[in-house]
Amino acid sequence: MADYFVAPSANLFPIPEDVDDTTAALIECLSTPVHAVRIAGDLTGARVVVLGAGTIGILTLVAARRAGASVVAVTDTDAGKLARALRVGADAAVDATADDVDSRLIAALGGPADVVLDCVASERSMNQGICLLRRAGTLLVVGVPPRSAALPMPIVQDWEIRIQGCAAYTEEDVDTSIGIALAGGLPVDELVSATYPLDDIGQAFRAAASDCSGKVLVAP
Repeated sequence: MADYFVAPSANLFPIPEDVDDTTAALIECLSTPVHAVRIAGDLTGARVVVLGAGTIGILTLVAARRAGASVVAVTDTDAGKLARALRVGADAAVDATADDVDSRLIAALGGPADVVLDCVASERSMNQGICLLRRAGTLLVVGVPPRSAALPMPIVQDWEIRIQGCAAYTEEDVDTSIGIALAGGLPVDELVSATYPLDDIGQAFRAAASDCSGKVLVAP
């Protein structure tokens, strides 16, 4: 929270001059979804569901598209976030509270999902993700679970479901994210809801706490 700070050079990544500061500020956020998509396996032609359309959910959609997913469906409880997901490139955006959410997602995909990327990570969302998968499908836990969860282990065992955790990223993922930013693949206008100067950092935190629809930035 300062104009300048000192950091080890090994922790820093040079940003190309063609990438503006606002876009650059989203690269670290993108790196976790890039990591999740990479460890999910080959997504070329895959049917993918993203649970949750917040900032990380939208960036997971971006990463899945870049990795070659053929169809991506997104869920959320907020109509504005669902509309944004469609603008960013989702093939379908479904209200997570709808009684027929699972059948609508499978219909939009053209069959059960190959991969579900859970950016909510609640017990309900993880159970839903497992039930959306085909046999030998993969559930990626991208969000941070608030507590332990009871999962349908008979289905996991019988259907050979893979449940994969995802935490942070590697240098490879950051480099990939820089490449996406350089190619203009970050939907900055859809993600950044406000930018405040350093002197107004208190207002920035209040804005971020009151509205989770976008990313609030502080510009030193």
